[in-house]
Amino acid sequence: MQNSGVVYHLVDGEKCDFALGNIANHFEGLGSNVATNMRLIVQAPALNRFKAAKADAAFAERLFQLQQAGLDVEVCMIDLRNSSIDEAALLPGVNSTLKPAVVRIAELQMLGYAYLRP
Repeated sequence: MQNSGVVYHLVDGEKCDFALGNIANHFEGLGSNVATNMRLIVQAPALNRFKAAKADAAFAERLFQLQQAGLDVEVCMIDLRNSSIDEAALLPGVNSTLKPAVVRIAELQMLGYAYLRP
């Protein structure tokens, strides 16, 4: 199977654990022989779960494990600014999109990424 890309779009705060479960299942279902570009784009209100001070240890560890498997996590730069959250306050490895989330998602789709929204 050739390289593929998937972008998960997470907005709902109550779906954070569900979304990470979907992503874990996605990696498991693909197996280790398939190279996949997997991205998670986070917008408010889900953004609060990705703040280091607000994240519980189990959530932070699960996210870390997914990042080790190849997940890239980006948060909407507009939501960061509007929430007055500094990027340094986010969990390790979580970065700003440097663009509005909808622009970033559209760019990834134009590059052939599949779009999933849990």
